[in-house]
Amino acid sequence: MDIVAVIHWALAVGGLLGCVGTLRGWRVFMDERRMQTLIAAVGERPVRWGVAGAYLVLGVFGLLRALGG
Repeated sequence: MDIVAVIHWALAVGGLLGCVGTLRGWRVFMDERRMQTLIAAVGERPVRWGVAGAYLVLGVFGLLRALGG
C-alpha cells in the first residue's frame, strides 16, 4: 500500500465520520460557536446539513479513489 492509497482511505474514513459526527452534533466536526454569522442568516439546520453533505462528498470521493474507481 503506497502513501496515496493511505491518503485516499483517510479521506474516505474522515469524510464519512465527519458526516455522521456533524449530524450527531459532535463539536469536533462542526463548531457552532465559530459559525454564528452563517447560522443567524440561514438557520442551524441548513448549515448542519450543508456541512454534513460536504463531508459526505469528500468521503464518497475518497472511497471511490481508494477502491480504484
